[in-house]
Amino acid sequence: MAEPGQRISDRYRLVRLIGTGGMGEVWLAHDELLGRRVAVKSARVDGAKARRRLKAEASNAGRQVHPHLVGVFDLVTAGPACWIVMEYVPGHSLARMVRTGGPLDGAEVAALGRQIADALVATHAEGVVHGDVTPENVLVTEGGLAKLTDFGISRARWREYVHSRTLSVRGKPPYLAPEVARGATAGPASDVFGLGATLYAAVEGRSPYGEADHPVVYVARAQQGAVRPPRRAAGVLARVLTALLAAEPGDRPDAAEASAMLGGAAGPVAVPLPARGAPGPGGRAGAGVPVWPQAAGFTVTNGSGDTQGWSSAPGAPFEEAEEPEEPSAPLPPSALPARAWLARRFTRPVVRAVLGALVALVLAMGLGPGALWWFDRPGSTPDRPSGPRAVLGEARAADPCALLDPRVFTAYGSAVEHPVYGAFDRCDVLLYARDEDGRRSAELLADIQVDFAGEPAGFDAHVPRRRTGAVTVAELPAESGECVRNLQLADGNQVWLAVEREAAGAPALCTLARTAVDHAAEVLNRGPVPERPAGFAAASLARVDGCRLLDAAALAVVPGIDPHDGHPDFARWGCDWAGDTDDVVVDLGFDRDNSLTDDGSPARFGGRPGTVSPEEAGEGSCVVRVQHRAYPGNRGERTIELVTVTVRGPWKAAAACERAGELGTAVARRLPVV
Repeated sequence: MAEPGQRISDRYRLVRLIGTGGMGEVWLAHDELLGRRVAVKSARVDGAKARRRLKAEASNAGRQVHPHLVGVFDLVTAGPACWIVMEYVPGHSLARMVRTGGPLDGAEVAALGRQIADALVATHAEGVVHGDVTPENVLVTEGGLAKLTDFGISRARWREYVHSRTLSVRGKPPYLAPEVARGATAGPASDVFGLGATLYAAVEGRSPYGEADHPVVYVARAQQGAVRPPRRAAGVLARVLTALLAAEPGDRPDAAEASAMLGGAAGPVAVPLPARGAPGPGGRAGAGVPVWPQAAGFTVTNGSGDTQGWSSAPGAPFEEAEEPEEPSAPLPPSALPARAWLARRFTRPVVRAVLGALVALVLAMGLGPGALWWFDRPGSTPDRPSGPRAVLGEARAADPCALLDPRVFTAYGSAVEHPVYGAFDRCDVLLYARDEDGRRSAELLADIQVDFAGEPAGFDAHVPRRRTGAVTVAELPAESGECVRNLQLADGNQVWLAVEREAAGAPALCTLARTAVDHAAEVLNRGPVPERPAGFAAASLARVDGCRLLDAAALAVVPGIDPHDGHPDFARWGCDWAGDTDDVVVDLGFDRDNSLTDDGSPARFGGRPGTVSPEEAGEGSCVVRVQHRAYPGNRGERTIELVTVTVRGPWKAAAACERAGELGTAVARRLPVV
């Protein structure tokens, strides 16, 4: 059994376990020769045949270099184990994206599919057939970059062979090409079918063969080419899926044609695509596809046990339980809570009171006097092995979503994780009601939210407290429509957990809070908060020091403010300055939203779009918002990062807005260029 700190081939230092499977384990490792992070898969093999198969697999992947293929760098044999050294991709599998967030938007699916089609073009040009194109083997980064992997940093694959009475079939039954199910050797056309089945599952939330309780049922349906017509995919994408999933291999487009067809289906969605060669000729429609009667949907992981994906839990195997429900279509922004899809920032006074200074932690992050005023950090966070229990770890690396798991709420409704729902130190799980068929309905019941904080919280002596391992849980009195818990960590940091009612039919809020707290404490008691699976983008506002956005010259427009007395928010994702009296305040914070249209009157600050909102924060106040950048979110939806500046004092609203506007312009001029 490998351990953190172990060196492979006197070069690769194991950092933490990020996946387990029947063939072995996957570790995040540090390549000490080249100074980079890599993924290392250990495969326990027993015999020459198994070794030859593993080496052939590594060779097939390693002979190709392509932006949409996970690279293989090295193959090391040591005793009974083989170690495959691969490119480390900070992201999630497509299967996990669908499992945690529901089916994806059609345009986003097409954009991701085009990237994988390009990878197949390169693979087939080398005479290699992938043979296992499935959602578990497609990795997607935060920025929308898709990569096809042979070895997937994931949980155990489906068994190598699935036996029926008449044949042995290699592959995952829910995505088998018909000819492979009938016993033929997989070829390039089989990979194209796998691509179609993968994209079908991403947009429909189920296998193209529907739902089954046994893998042999999938094999039987695959043998008949019994693909069910898409229900959510429409227009060009529906026609592309029909072509890719044609029953006969000769009726499918090749990978280059599939890339061109998916390019047309993607439309204007802004998913970054690396430079690529000219696409192949246009695609052609597939032959008629036999259709099975409509039946209940199929969650990508159900029935097959094929739950693969990324784990950010340090030192723990990646094991994801099957979900008992089928994800349905993600709701449109209009169906979500106020302020569109994001940015319902938790503003209870008791919480905002502790989102203050964290100077000691920031100094620990290595900011010296000569540091740039924004955080010049690489795209992913430094390696961090397991450590003491119930500590935060590095503030900007800690993942608030690691403390929430939608699956623990399935007894109460249909739960969906939203990792970019407002501030950078926040994660939400939205709980929806189920309809009569057990599917997710449009009724939002409750919002379960986690926020990080640095300063210790002060509670009255009567507030109940309980210990869960190394975590102290303070149970604040329940309020109408809300239940709040505070988790005090061993290093003095805090986790705020709040459950807010969104509909009258919501379950008991404090029962939901107890469920969430128990899971969060279990994670915290295993070590530091796991790191974000993908670091912030290079252009992200999350890399900026909020206290450096306003200097003494800029703050001089607000009488009475001490410009040298800025109090940083958690991880310096904001800052506030107080005046000589308590009624003079400047508060700067970072946020994320879908749109600025509901946040006041349109304005521009230093050439950047924004809004002005008089008296939003009370009498004598004004709030301005300055957009930093816009980018496609997890599901292709437009997401913006913004800076919020609030000025409050003993003035009329017009005077407050004049001062806030000047501060907004100063902020805009100091933000990094995007």
